[in-house]
Amino acid sequence: MTTNITKVCPESGKKTTITVDIDAYARWRNGELIQRAFPDMSADDRETLMTGLCIDCQKQIFGF
Repeated sequence: MTTNITKVCPESGKKTTITVDIDAYARWRNGELIQRAFPDMSADDRETLMTGLCIDCQKQIFGF
């Protein structure tokens, strides 16, 4: 089962919605490393889930 998580970028205010597996999300929130909880999720989406930063701000901040 999945759910949608919406994050608001702290830099731009842009909203990003990511669809996640509920069980994986619960494991991550309970301390599992995000890479292990979501091995098939892109690094960009994992960063958004953790920090809220949208992809555009990630590119500006991290230079990729």
